Amino acid sequence: MASPTPSLESRANSLGSPVSLSPVTVSGSSPPASDSAICDVDSCDLCLDAPKSGEDPCPRCRLGSTGGTSRIRCTGCKSTEAGAVARCYDCDQFLCPNCVMAHQYMLCFEGHRLLNLADSKLETVGSGGGGGGGRWWQDSGYQRHRKQQQRWQRREAVATNAAPGDSVLDLTSKLMSATAIFPPKSQIKRQKMIYHCKFGEFGVMEGQFTEPSGVAVNAQNDIIVADTNNHRIQIFDKEGRFKFQFGECGKRDGQLLYPNRVAVVKTSGDIIVTERSPTHQIQIYNQYGQFVRKFGANILQHPRGVTVDSKGRIVVVECKVMRVIIFDQTGNVLQKFGCSKHLEFPNGVVVNDKQEIFISDNRAHCVKVFNYEGSYLRQIGGEGITNYPIGVGINTHGEILIADNHNNFNLTIFTQDGQLVSALESKVKHAQCFDVALMDDGSVVLASKDYRLYIYRYVQVPPIGM
Repeated sequence: MASPTPSLESRANSLGSPVSLSPVTVSGSSPPASDSAICDVDSCDLCLDAPKSGEDPCPRCRLGSTGGTSRIRCTGCKSTEAGAVARCYDCDQFLCPNCVMAHQYMLCFEGHRLLNLADSKLETVGSGGGGGGGRWWQDSGYQRHRKQQQRWQRREAVATNAAPGDSVLDLTSKLMSATAIFPPKSQIKRQKMIYHCKFGEFGVMEGQFTEPSGVAVNAQNDIIVADTNNHRIQIFDKEGRFKFQFGECGKRDGQLLYPNRVAVVKTSGDIIVTERSPTHQIQIYNQYGQFVRKFGANILQHPRGVTVDSKGRIVVVECKVMRVIIFDQTGNVLQKFGCSKHLEFPNGVVVNDKQEIFISDNRAHCVKVFNYEGSYLRQIGGEGITNYPIGVGINTHGEILIADNHNNFNLTIFTQDGQLVSALESKVKHAQCFDVALMDDGSVVLASKDYRLYIYRYVQVPPIGM
């Protein structure tokens, strides 16, 4: 049985205190402990001061005019000598040229954001339409993030000089406002949560995964996993015990090709599967894994999130083209609309019983809400509270849960009109996370890039201003 690839948490070592000025070399034997230990150019207080020529580099990220990139070693592979030329924001690793090439050519790295250490420009893998590279982000977007961080710093300085009674932020009222300015995540005290079950490892056998990129839960709390690179769907019980699987690589009926997301029709138990390119279609299987039908290949382009409403309508959100398409279960298109004016990188979707569509937007750091006619209604969450969300769900109380993987695995809970209810974070750090699904018992299933699934039970505790 193959052993899983070591996760980030198993390789974690600290870069040292952000205030330490002693030089630190990042090597393969001492990778960074977390996002907070590595400097993001758009979130490092010291980097925002823009070192002048001849000054020392930032002591957190080691990037500066005098340090260059020669002092940084690759942490993405086993090499201990290769120098880093880029950094991946999603993997939290410094990358040598070989690792950069792997990011450009491997499907599992599509959408990862790479920082070119030579000129401090961001590249999104796969955005250029080919495996050989993508387009560079415009400097205006980079400057926008820097200016946002500087605004946070000024607000923190004002809050520090204010009266003690004025220093506590009324987060709910700010979240309710359409022009809300969110405080940095450090001002939200999150309740710790731990997982009570984990299962899976790397491989092709039963209960093993090569890319568990989609997860859903049926009415019996069985866990349905899209094992993308193994071209199959696996079903587990609520304790993580393997039950059965279906699908094999191919384009014929009953075969799958890179299934990336799953959803369930709660009344019938039918399983809805979306496939990414080259087939980019929807397949429906019954609760026993028997093929029913497939459709959408001539309409869909980049399906990224899928859900089923209470009437059995299938709602799909597409990235890149920024579009929502609503099907009935026979494949007829009931509604479709573009939302490129409001979305940047959608990756999850859920609907309520009021025909409102909640879409998590990874790059906009929030959830955007639309109705079935395509009208934009409101935003839930925002930068500093729900950074880089990976999915969204609605629990049995009708509350909106937004999951993100920034620093920790975080859950932020809101009412459907955007009022903050509670905030939680995992005690352990995870590798990049793919998807989440909610269970009826107040648990959330997390599909992680370390080839495992984790089940967390969340306890709703109101956030506390620090």
